[in-house]
Amino acid sequence: MSQRSTQAAPSLSARHVVNHFPGEDALTGKARLATALLRFGASNHHPATAILRRTGAGYAAAAGGLVDVLEKAVVPSASARAHCVIVKPSRGACGRGIRVYRLCADDAEAALLGTLARDFDCREVVVQQYVSRPLLLKDGRKFD
Repeated sequence: MSQRSTQAAPSLSARHVVNHFPGEDALTGKARLATALLRFGASNHHPATAILRRTGAGYAAAAGGLVDVLEKAVVPSASARAHCVIVKPSRGACGRGIRVYRLCADDAEAALLGTLARDFDCREVVVQQYVSRPLLLKDGRKFD
């Protein structure tokens, strides 16, 4: 253990394990990870994604295109085109706060933004195209 890390956490002994590192939220925070993926341009390897930030009473796009997410999230519906998206709070964990929306409105973007303003109170949310059959681990569990 370096001198600096010992000073930062003087109660740690040699038997303690540290599983966090500086800057890890760039990978573990949903909005920061989505921003990195959007910047990298790996759109063929992950669902269409948009990051929305709270602005006063509602949300506005901060990165990615919400319209692009909604276009790619079209699913067959009995009555008309529907958009199926999953919305995650940026700082949520263990599935808490995640919601799936099926929007059948003609103006899906306005309908989603209005719903988010009512349903969420966090600073940032990640909106993604819903993947109905995600890649799973061997035991059938999802992974990040």
